[in-house]
Amino acid sequence: MTHIAVLGAGVVGVTTAWYLRQAGYDVTVIEREPAAGMQTSFANGGQISVSHATPWANPAAPMKALKWLFREDAPLLYRLRADKAQLKWAMQFLQECRADRADANLVQMVRLGLYSRDALQQLRADIGIDYEQQTRGIMHFYTNQAEFDAAIAPTERMQALGCERHIIDINNAVNLEPALYPIAHKLKGATYTSRDESGNAHLFTQRLAERCIKSGVKFLYDTEILALNTDAHSARPHVHSITIQPKGENAQTFSADSHVLASVAIVCHY
Repeated sequence: MTHIAVLGAGVVGVTTAWYLRQAGYDVTVIEREPAAGMQTSFANGGQISVSHATPWANPAAPMKALKWLFREDAPLLYRLRADKAQLKWAMQFLQECRADRADANLVQMVRLGLYSRDALQQLRADIGIDYEQQTRGIMHFYTNQAEFDAAIAPTERMQALGCERHIIDINNAVNLEPALYPIAHKLKGATYTSRDESGNAHLFTQRLAERCIKSGVKFLYDTEILALNTDAHSARPHVHSITIQPKGENAQTFSADSHVLASVAIVCHY
C-alpha cells in the first residue's frame, strides 16, 4: 500500500489525511504540537465563504498597497528590502492585478470554493460530525460607498458562476443581523450568500482527527520536522525523506512514498 506522510495536523492536513485514507492510502500525519488543530486552526474564524472569492491581486490592489505601505496594521503588509525573490514576487503580483487576470483568478476561486463547500457538506452528512456549524449564510456590509460600489461587479460575476451572492438593501441587512441596527445610518449596502457557512475550525479539526485515527491514520504528535531531504542530482528534485525529532528523542529519518506539506511554519534545509 502506498504510504503518504502529511506534514501538519491543522484543518488542511487532517482533512487531507481523511480523504487519502478513504482513497485507500496508508497515511501518517506528523505534527509538532501534542494534538491536532493547535496552531493556525486553533482560533481560525471558520468561515466557509465562497462569497469571499475576490482575489487580493486585482486592479485596485496596487493603489491600496501604496497607501498601506507604512502601516503596521495594514491588511496587506509588505516590507521593502533588497531581495531578488521578493522583487520577483512583487512583479508577478502586479501582473495578476490586470483586469483579465483578476477575473480569471476569481473564476477559479469561485469554482474551487463551490466544490470545497459541497465537499464539506457531503462529509458532514456522511459521518455526522458536529463542530458548532452555522448554516445561516454570510453577509458582507459596507460603510463606504466606494467600497460598496466596487463590490457590485464581482457579486454579479459570482452569480453568473453559480455562487448565490446577492446585493441586499440596508433594511434586509438589519433584519438578517439585528446587531447592525445601531449603525444602520452608516451602512451603504450589503451582500448576502445564504449557502455560506461558519463553524469552529479547532473543534472540526480535532473531531475529524479522532475519526482519522479510528480509520487507521497514524499521528506522530510532539514531533518536530527539521528538514525536507531532496535528491539534488535529479532534474526535478523531489522530497525522498524528512528529518524529524520526536520530543525528548534524537533526530531521525522518516520515509514515505509521497509527502503533503500542510504546515505554515516549517524550517526546511535542502
